[in-house]
Amino acid sequence: GSGGPRGVENAVPDRYRSRLNPMIRVLHILTTLDPGGAELQTLHVISRLPRERFACEVAYLKGAGGLAERYEMAGIPVHRLGLRGLLDAPVFRRAHDLCRAVRPDIVHTHLMKADVVGAVAARLARVPFVVATKHNEDRYLRHPGLRVAARAAAELADRTVVVSDAVGRFFVRTLSLAPADLVRIRHGLPPEDSPAPPEAEARADVRREFALPAEATVALTVARLSEQKGLTDLVRAASLLAEARPELRFLVAGRGEDEAALRDLATRLDVADRVRFAGYRGDIPRLMAAADLFVLPSRWEGFGLVLLEAMRAARAVVATRIGGIPEVVVDGETGLLVHYEEGEPRGFEAGLAEAVNELVADPERARAMGRAGRERAVTTFGWDAVARQTLEVYRRVL
Repeated sequence: GSGGPRGVENAVPDRYRSRLNPMIRVLHILTTLDPGGAELQTLHVISRLPRERFACEVAYLKGAGGLAERYEMAGIPVHRLGLRGLLDAPVFRRAHDLCRAVRPDIVHTHLMKADVVGAVAARLARVPFVVATKHNEDRYLRHPGLRVAARAAAELADRTVVVSDAVGRFFVRTLSLAPADLVRIRHGLPPEDSPAPPEAEARADVRREFALPAEATVALTVARLSEQKGLTDLVRAASLLAEARPELRFLVAGRGEDEAALRDLATRLDVADRVRFAGYRGDIPRLMAAADLFVLPSRWEGFGLVLLEAMRAARAVVATRIGGIPEVVVDGETGLLVHYEEGEPRGFEAGLAEAVNELVADPERARAMGRAGRERAVTTFGWDAVARQTLEVYRRVL
């Protein structure tokens, strides 16, 4: 085969092999193809399904499509549907027409807008089966109209996958989905494209590149620069630590709609030299190797795939005790989790600063947490389980 799990031929019933000569066609529809956990995990899953059994294509609704080239390099055709806004009715027609052209056996949707557009278009195009993966605790569902639309889309799906127990509880509570109808497939550790560079070399190179002191302690964040990721709290925590920890620097990798506001905040709080914004990076393993710890102050999070990457790099983690994060990071063992109370940002900023300070003050403890995190990442979140469980979902709906 082409890298799929052994025994995958048993995943597809004989009647479908013969009818489809012998391919199963799957069209994945995502809200964006910009770099993020859902988009990267979908790429890893698709690119490792056995090509002699599955023909996969991908469509996305909006955004710059930053990962489109990586999908195409993996031999996965990509289609842009061009969503122009929440009330863009023609996007349903474009998605419907794509379904008619591709003629998939399964439409697999990811994230709320894609769930709605994909499910409706698939049913109108008479696609046999619809699978939806819920990657996040979607705050947009507080809006009654969006909640009604999401509930209707969920009713159109033959199978709903959730990436964590926390996400499952959220959708049971928010959309009244039946727990028995949900399948949990946690994200798996994405395969390494290339080995990380030697740590000493990476530390020196990254500090040179960003004009950081040679002996600086570096706290790395890799995230989309958006409200969800809590980066205003990170900048404020950096301000709280400026006097007590003059050796500490924060390095933030990623792009997003809040970048200008975050840079402005860092300047106003006089920490622009302590919080460096690195933009989108294609060398995350190198940055991980150069960092002393990893920080993800999300305000809501379904899983946090990047946490697995930090743990594989043996970096202690400081993150929020929220959503699916406690299912990934063991508080006090592989990192420190900070309580977050919505509407009380000052308490969270102080707690975040305290947790970072605790690990900076005790580097041996941070290294021990990093070693424990690596062990947990590679033993508990193996890639084979993700591929095997995804194939089982397809087998069951077929």
